[in-house]
Amino acid sequence: SDVKIKTFICPPAIDPQVMHENLHHEGEEKRFFYAGTLDKLREFETVLEAFNELEKSNWKLTISTKDPEYAKTVISSYSNLENNVDIQNAKTKQELLNLIAQSDIGVSIL
Repeated sequence: SDVKIKTFICPPAIDPQVMHENLHHEGEEKRFFYAGTLDKLREFETVLEAFNELEKSNWKLTISTKDPEYAKTVISSYSNLENNVDIQNAKTKQELLNLIAQSDIGVSIL
């Protein structure tokens, strides 16, 4: 075949059967969660721009990434994000599952 298509490896998602039960929280804050890289391929800046435009601050975005320092640099360029973004570096599957359990909504980049 002469078809040449650029491909990108995307790791499989987490099996819903192994996820922990959601930890309910008090208050009206919505907790979002993203795990992965903040690279140009995924264009995560689009998500950050959307959060930056929110007028209400009753939300929290937790980002788990292998490069927290880079994530802090990216977040610092958005004026409304610093107080609402928590950057983590889950090193094990259990740490990742615990972070997911504390969230209300998952953010995925396709």
